[in-house]
Amino acid sequence: MKTALILLLTILLPAAVSIRAQQPQTALPSACGPADAKFWSKAGERSQKSESKQDAGKARIYFVHQLGNGNGPWTGTGQPTFPIGLDGNWVGAVHDSSFFFVDVAPGEHHVCVLEQTYRRTGGDSLELMPLRVEAGNSYFVLTRMEITGSNMGNFSLSEANRDMGQFLIDTLPISNWRRKN
Repeated sequence: MKTALILLLTILLPAAVSIRAQQPQTALPSACGPADAKFWSKAGERSQKSESKQDAGKARIYFVHQLGNGNGPWTGTGQPTFPIGLDGNWVGAVHDSSFFFVDVAPGEHHVCVLEQTYRRTGGDSLELMPLRVEAGNSYFVLTRMEITGSNMGNFSLSEANRDMGQFLIDTLPISNWRRKN
């Protein structure tokens, strides 16, 4: 009986380790929020703009998502949702071409943007960026998904200059988002 148990463990233990090793990596960098968070996001109407006043003593960061050429499988409802983290907390999400904003304390912040399926597939649609902000100023963080072929896209994260950022938020709808869990 003891021999049978040892034989069984010898066979099952390596199989269990092998299965675990094949699971996608779900650990996220510290700039992101909790790995188990899921979001729903949809671009609102262009007329649905928020004209709120910037908090005194804070900087405003606009997170703008722009779908590249629009000629691929990720248009309309098939486009992934991109949760956006700031300093270890999820602050919103974008879908399609849209934007949202947050007011933050001055100083250095750390931005995390990922494709929502990243945690499931272990894909490479994760971008990180440091951002130093000053009170009273506005900053524009641009995420872009450009379709390059069947189910393939190039994902990028950058800071847009003020002119481009203002143009994008004047022409794109605000993102309506909520956390699912």
